[in-house]
Amino acid sequence: MGLFQRACETYDNCQELIGVYCEGKDPLAPISHMVTRADFVITLTEKGDFLRARAVNPKEGKVIIPVTEKSVGRSNALAPHPLCDQIGYLAAFDEKASAGREMYLRQLEEWKDSADTHPKLDAVYRYVSSGTLLEDMVRAGLIADSRDADKHRKDMIIWEIMGFPQPAVWKDRSLFDAYTRFYQNHIRSRGDAVCMVTGHHAPAAIQHLKGIYPNCGNAKLISANDNQFFTYRGRFEKPEQALTVSYEASQKAHNALKWLISNQAVVEGGRAFLCWCPQMTVIPEPEDPLITQFFPEESCPATPDFVSYRDALRRAIEGYQSGIRNADLSSTVTAAFDAATTGRLAVTYYSEQRTLDYLKRLERWDTWCAWFSRRAGDSIQAPSVYRICACAFGTEREGNGAARLELDDRVLRQQAERLLFCRTGKGKFPTDIERMIVEKASNPQRYSSNYDSVLNTACAVVRMFRYDHFKEEWSMVLEEDNKDRSYLFGRLLAVLEKVERDTYGSDEGREPNAIRLQSVYCSQPMHYAFELEKQMERAYLPHLKPGARIYYKNLIGDILALIHETPEAMWNQPLSDTYLMGYYLQRKQLYTRRTQTQTDAEE
Repeated sequence: MGLFQRACETYDNCQELIGVYCEGKDPLAPISHMVTRADFVITLTEKGDFLRARAVNPKEGKVIIPVTEKSVGRSNALAPHPLCDQIGYLAAFDEKASAGREMYLRQLEEWKDSADTHPKLDAVYRYVSSGTLLEDMVRAGLIADSRDADKHRKDMIIWEIMGFPQPAVWKDRSLFDAYTRFYQNHIRSRGDAVCMVTGHHAPAAIQHLKGIYPNCGNAKLISANDNQFFTYRGRFEKPEQALTVSYEASQKAHNALKWLISNQAVVEGGRAFLCWCPQMTVIPEPEDPLITQFFPEESCPATPDFVSYRDALRRAIEGYQSGIRNADLSSTVTAAFDAATTGRLAVTYYSEQRTLDYLKRLERWDTWCAWFSRRAGDSIQAPSVYRICACAFGTEREGNGAARLELDDRVLRQQAERLLFCRTGKGKFPTDIERMIVEKASNPQRYSSNYDSVLNTACAVVRMFRYDHFKEEWSMVLEEDNKDRSYLFGRLLAVLEKVERDTYGSDEGREPNAIRLQSVYCSQPMHYAFELEKQMERAYLPHLKPGARIYYKNLIGDILALIHETPEAMWNQPLSDTYLMGYYLQRKQLYTRRTQTQTDAEE
């Protein structure tokens, strides 16, 4: 199966949704129709007399209008839509508009006089033929002067015909069906060709729908309008020798993809990432954590420890699995779309897998790429794909009164696609991304307010990386008997930082020496640990209470004793990524309010 086959399958499985409007979402267009924005609504009587006109509120959303193959891909050449169209095709205010209006009326008359006509067509035909559209809009206060019509040339007009159960032509299912039959009868004269999507013989599409991805409105997935042999590179003389897609399959696939991308695709750095089930099973998106998607925000469970986190993750997975009707047939498609040029839309990533496998892969990622998050109230959470990219490649900048991480769109779309492949395709976490985010987390002085987010995300990434590449399962609870050298030096750094902070006043905001030296500490840990310890003994420990001094000295002694069990030649070697987890967990324990028992023991 491929993208177009799955899109056609999706369209066939959504027959009851075709032409149905839902608030806040674009509708699924019938065959021979498209979804677009409208500017004005003109209301007519059954006989075609003008009643009123109004501007369309943008909150009303997009509308469905009938189209031809030429009109749906028009640019500069005249190609009118069959019913609803721009003012430049409905009013004869200059030579080009007159030619467009004449073509529009001739095309509408052909449909009106066919066996697949509709009662509303006669009213629209009579009104446009009368030539009073501009004057009526001026009287309605929508246009200042008919002489300014050129400024409104591309404003879209839709019709409302009173005297029918459904006056709005953009919501009339009987009108949709009538035009679909009319246009399919019209293209049958072309003869049949082999459709490379369905494998059946049917009339081939000459032009294909544009605007699949709204951010790249003129870009097409299938295009063959280059007659200078640049596209074909001398391999074919005619476009149909390279590819033939039936008109019906093209309409189904393009309308389904446009509907899916408009309503549920996630745009990262200008690239659209889409994940859906052709059987229309509800599935989670690949870029955000499972738990936050499954549970409503007000009922999202607190997960302060790994056991409760795994329980919430299991409930989320079971909830999604319960919605799968046929596990053997249910599949999940993941695709990414981007426009290389203004006229060409590329599929930069595509994969298919069983829905159960898809859910298992998301569960695997969220299990190991998870850490404590202040955004979630110090609960455990998996960072989103965007959060990982921002922390690894972003730069902190001030804006709107707050500092935030910003990164270039080109970097975001490339790296987000790589991470999505790892999350949904079970690929190993990229080494370069892991190194980059560890390097960022080792330089806290680069950040004024985002360091905690960077550190939390870095710990989640390190944990995922270690599991992927070395099958190591790192705990999210401080392991005081863990003898990993880097982990121990991370713990030591956290203690040295805490000792200095304990001597600060409530209004003191300077960073401790341990934070300022963290980047070089990673390269020569024993040397800088010795320097920091000397500063601690001389400048900070004397200002602490005797119980606190004893507590910190004993803790540092225990950590150093474990470090000394490693070969001396390794003491001053650069630290590995695991030091961040030791640093975070030791700091978390030190900043957590001690119980009365611990306080008594220290005293």
